[in-house]
Amino acid sequence: MQVSVTARHMDLSESVKEFASRKVENLDRLFHGVTKIEIILDAADGAHSAELIAHQKRGAKIIAISKADEMYEAIDAVIEKMDHQMRKKKEILKQRRKKTAKGVLPVSGEEIRIRDEEPEEAEE
Repeated sequence: MQVSVTARHMDLSESVKEFASRKVENLDRLFHGVTKIEIILDAADGAHSAELIAHQKRGAKIIAISKADEMYEAIDAVIEKMDHQMRKKKEILKQRRKKTAKGVLPVSGEEIRIRDEEPEEAEE
């Protein structure tokens, strides 16, 4: 996984860059579909913000943005938001796998039964 750290409107210190990179490394073990993560740090008008963009092998980008008074707080908050989004994405994928494993495959908005199941007859 590639990690790039970029700073806007500020000089990026090595300690902040290492802190952000170290925090992002923990996300890789949570969700293995991520190929690249961009960290964009901004310090405009005294407010610090951090933005994380996770590029996946397949699917849309996952984006999280956070603002705080201190840069380290903004990084921690954005990592927490990204962690939550990745866990949610992973759970959705698990549910989709469970559904297809049960014999129901979604095809263009419809469901097709794989197993031949006979409908139960109503007793009179």
